[in-house]
Amino acid sequence: MEAWRKTKLQKGVVYKMRNVLNDIRPKDKAAVADDLRRVFDNFDAYDENRGLQKVDSFVLKWEVKYPTIKRHFNKNTLEYHFTYIF
Repeated sequence: MEAWRKTKLQKGVVYKMRNVLNDIRPKDKAAVADDLRRVFDNFDAYDENRGLQKVDSFVLKWEVKYPTIKRHFNKNTLEYHFTYIF
């Protein structure tokens, strides 16, 4: 990686969404998927902090029903899901 030291990594959002949805009951999957799309839709006005706020709101909403949902959103690696190239 010596030649690309300043390159920011981006982890696949689709894979993150799929992993989260694997733990959701079928009757809730559509609603959770819709909320996840909103979490990762930052193309209109990209701001990493705004993305992290969306994650926090998402987790607060769904952790009542799915207490383990927050394990999918590690604060140390979450920034890689909000690295977009324009």
